[in-house]
Amino acid sequence: MPHHPHARRTGMTLAELLVALIVFSILCAAIGALLIRQERFARGTRDALSRHVRLREGLAVLTRELYPVSPRLGDIAAAGDTLLDLSVTIGGAVACAASGAEILLPAPSIGGNTLAGWSEPPAAGDTLLVLAREAGQSDTAAAWRGTAIVAVGAAAAGCPAPFASAAADRITLSAPQEPAARAGVPVRVVRRYRWRLYRAGDGDWYLGAQDWSVERAAWNTIQPVSGPYRARGRAGTPGGPRLALIGPAGVPIGGAGDPRAALGVAVVLSVDRAPAAGAPARFDSVAAFIAFRNVP
Repeated sequence: MPHHPHARRTGMTLAELLVALIVFSILCAAIGALLIRQERFARGTRDALSRHVRLREGLAVLTRELYPVSPRLGDIAAAGDTLLDLSVTIGGAVACAASGAEILLPAPSIGGNTLAGWSEPPAAGDTLLVLAREAGQSDTAAAWRGTAIVAVGAAAAGCPAPFASAAADRITLSAPQEPAARAGVPVRVVRRYRWRLYRAGDGDWYLGAQDWSVERAAWNTIQPVSGPYRARGRAGTPGGPRLALIGPAGVPIGGAGDPRAALGVAVVLSVDRAPAAGAPARFDSVAAFIAFRNVP
């Protein structure tokens, strides 16, 4: 076979291979940088969504629970920048009989009885409110009068005519409510409930709720509802969750003020953003005024 020393060789020269490697490295670096930016953007979007969900969730819960509060009826027992101690209505009924310190209330029935309804059954330690109207007073002058419940049991004979309820609850009060308490008068039962902004064991701040244990006559363990939120009391930094009762002319009602004059609650909730190296701390926040429905 003849030999051709100047025949053309196939393949890449060393210089061509180096150029290809350099171009490939540049492309990989550009793609890697793009993927990193996309991942950072996705993480930032997730963090922002999480912050906004926490803020909206806390505000929505407080709006739903505080809107029906009636300060004039004494629903606000105590208030502070991290605390709202409330009396929450657990149900209502129309009294079918009353004698001394005892009131008979129709028992709720699946069969369509609309004279009583309870989200939770009344119990000793709750407060029964009677819509009282003195003789000669107009309906608009009627007012709710509260008395502590000391015992709850089933009535032996049920409600008398014309109510004719087969089952009735016998409510024993700490003091007689006559003549306000009588057959046909509306009543409602309230139980203490507390909203708190508190610091949990993990060091974060949460919005939590506590209900009153009528059996133990003490608050049950607080349960977190939403959070975590920006910590309170950071030196030299604003933010942190807080509550404030607002009275006429937008003036906050302090600890010595009368909560019955409150028109609503000012709420501020804040959530920290992920810190960036060398950058000042930043946070997202929401501020709202929750007006009470039952105010003039």
